[in-house]
Parts: sequence; structure tokens; C-alpha cells
Amino acid sequence: MVKSFPRRSTAEDLAEVIIATVGPCVCDLVYVPWDHNKHVNAGYAFVNFVNSHEALRAAASLGAEFARISPSGSQIGRASCRERV
Repeated sequence: MVKSFPRRSTAEDLAEVIIATVGPCVCDLVYVPWDHNKHVNAGYAFVNFVNSHEALRAAASLGAEFARISPSGSQIGRASCRERV
């Protein structure tokens, strides 16, 4: 889950940053709930990685890269990882 996701950013924006930072084929789903009335996202996103190793690697690598997602460059999202039990 990506918390505090920049409200005007899209799933494509997040996918581009993940691919540029971590590499292609590390995730198989990027979902950003969208508020069609306000034309912004809900402020969070879900990313499903192909395995736990890729998820942990992405969480470690993406911390500084979320500033690139925001059109203004001022908002930063926070990634969190939880291992399934």
C-alpha cells in the first residue's frame, strides 16, 4: 500500500516510477482508487508485487522516488509492506 499518494497522480505515474526505480516485471497490479466527481485519486494506492523479495526491494528503493510522482514534486507518498501470513 502506498499512503499519502499525491492526489492528482495516476496509476500510470506510479507504475512508471516503479519501473524506472526497481525494474520491469516486479509488480502485476497497480490500483489507484479514483474519485470521478473531484477528478483526483483517493490519496492511496495498492501495488501487488510478484513476490515478497521484490516488494521489500521496492519499499527500500522507492522512498526518495515518490517526489517524482507528484506533478509539483512537493508531495511524497509512503510505501508500506506487510508479509502475508
